[in-house]
Amino acid sequence: MLINVFSLHRTGSTWWAHYMKNQHRGGVLYNEIFNQLHYFRRNEDRTHTHFKEYANGLCWRAPDESCTEIVFNYRELTDKDNDTRFYRWISYFRQLKHPVIIHTHLTPLQDEKYLTELSKIGDKNYYVYRENSIEQISSFSIMNHTGEYGIFAEDKSKESSKFEYTIVDENFTRWMCKEILRADKLVDDKIINSERISYESMPFYKTVEGMPLKQNVSAFSRLCSEDQELIKRIYTEEKNGM
Repeated sequence: MLINVFSLHRTGSTWWAHYMKNQHRGGVLYNEIFNQLHYFRRNEDRTHTHFKEYANGLCWRAPDESCTEIVFNYRELTDKDNDTRFYRWISYFRQLKHPVIIHTHLTPLQDEKYLTELSKIGDKNYYVYRENSIEQISSFSIMNHTGEYGIFAEDKSKESSKFEYTIVDENFTRWMCKEILRADKLVDDKIINSERISYESMPFYKTVEGMPLKQNVSAFSRLCSEDQELIKRIYTEEKNGM
């Protein structure tokens, strides 16, 4: 059994991927193995700070010789490098006997052919999305500002506090709007036999064994009025093709 979970950010897809793992005995989750770009910044004390930037490109990980660990590659890879690593993973997945759950963000996966290739080997292909795009953009803006993902956070107060000052970056928000508006067509065109699962329909607020109980907090309501207006304006502009 191989299950693909495709998504954009802040849709509940990480929760859904873990939920699928829990629903399939012996399941193994491969979380965002195809689309995290990793940078290193050299510090004055000769150490390196590791951080991620979703808005610009990607790098690949590959299975190691025993196919039990994931090896990082921290350099820019060519298209040939990417193809080689990708098809090594496909070959690896086809050999596995236990249930496999692959969580893949559509952004920043640059080559859309990989979406089709992944969906071809999937017994189930879920596309996880959010019906309320304004809430999605607000949630991503807060995460971009705080660095807190929140899904498994122990301190739930961080998920409900109000920002009295502006935190939303206009360029980042415009990029996110474009990705949301592009995603539906991408899924229809490139992913075979996809089943759509909305954030709003997930059993977040029910007791699910082994899963955190997520708070029903509006990200949009946490923003100051200036940021709320900015997000609404940018989303409307992008939706209208401006």
